[in-house]
Formats: sequence, structure tokens, C-alpha cells
Amino acid sequence: MALHALFADNLPQREAKILVDEKATVSAIREALAAELRNASADEVVVISFSGHGAHDHRFTAHDTDVSELAQTTIPMSELAELFRSRRAKAVLCVLELLPQWRCSRQGTRRQSHNA
Repeated sequence: MALHALFADNLPQREAKILVDEKATVSAIREALAAELRNASADEVVVISFSGHGAHDHRFTAHDTDVSELAQTTIPMSELAELFRSRRAKAVLCVLELLPQWRCSRQGTRRQSHNA
């Protein structure tokens, strides 16, 4: 939220998208990423920030992530990399702030032990 406020205060002509809580679904995140990268011109820099949880297999979670269906309800880092490679923008700056790695299972989510 602080990064969003920084850009909103200093670049008022630029409309920054922010997805928080129930608005931060997997589909909404994918749509926002695709739209920003698709609409960016060759002389623009796209800044993307994500703060949340990561899964054990290099994915980040969304508000609607279901631990029994991780593959369908998370976004893999490989998907982000592919989106960034296909960009028209001059550059993409991606800031990820993922809380400690979590182990997800059908029984629920718990913090991964350093010994696991």
C-alpha cells in the first residue's frame, strides 16, 4: 500500500491499480497483470508489487487460494516470468514481499520448518 501511495501521490496522471483482500483473487491478479503489460508502451516502465504469502513450490497465493487446489488457485513464478518476457514495456520492475514460506496441504496451511 505504501508503494501505491508513493506512485499515486507523485504521478497523479498515472492510474495505479490496487487489489486488496477479497479483490485480490487469482483471476483479478491475472487480469490486472495482463492489462498493465498489454497497455504499456515501449517507453514505459511497469512497476508491479505483491505482498502476501508464497507456497512451497514457487507460487504466490491470492485471497481465493484453496490449499486443496494449489495448482488452480495460485500464480506460479514461471507464469510471471512468461508475462514479463512478452511485454512491450521498456522494463518491468517487480517487487515481491512474500511472508515466510508456507507448506500447504489438504489439512491446511502451516509454516514450513527449516528441517523439513
